[in-house]
Order: sequence, then structure tokens, then C-alpha cells
Amino acid sequence: MFFMKGPAKPPYQYYNRKEKKWNILNWSHVSFIEVTYQKLDQLYDIFSYEQALKKAVFEAEEKLQKKIGSSAEIIEKNIQLLSRPVDDLGYVEVKITAETIEEIGARRDE
Repeated sequence: MFFMKGPAKPPYQYYNRKEKKWNILNWSHVSFIEVTYQKLDQLYDIFSYEQALKKAVFEAEEKLQKKIGSSAEIIEKNIQLLSRPVDDLGYVEVKITAETIEEIGARRDE
């Protein structure tokens, strides 16, 4: 019996593992196993509560504008804070509602 081996544990903290197996002979139990580790980078930003709140409101307003389109005019906008700094959730939640006016009728020329 002969073993070839690499490192005892994966070389990265965050990784994807891919395993490939080749049987040398169909009737024997001899095979090669190749294990490949792909490093994953953990990316994140740290914001203060105020910065996170501004970012959440900005992103909510962008989503709202995309949903209503350019033909509607916002008359009133209400931003509701769903999380508080004392919750310590690690994220900020906001809910944005808007009242809009939009011309949905078509003019008929007579």
C-alpha cells in the first residue's frame, strides 16, 4: 500500500473543496484522488450605525425609484426605521413607502 498526501488541513480559513477521483484499473481498488482547495475571500465593510442608516435609506430610495419609474411623481415619502441601535443585529432595516401621482389615462383626439 502506498499513500501520497498533502497538508493535514486545508491551507485557507474560507475555501471551496473540489475532489476528483481516477480509478487506475477497473477491477482493483487502486485510485488517485486529487483534492483542490480554492481560497474564498471574505469581504465586508464596517459602518457606524449612522453610516449604515444613511446607506440603507439611500438603497431603499434607489429601489423605490426603479419600481415607480420616471413617469410617476412622488408626492409624499415616509421612511420607517425597523431596527434600532440597541438591537445589535449587525444590520439596519428601513421601510420606505411613497404616495405617487401618475398620468395613466390617454388623450383622445376628436
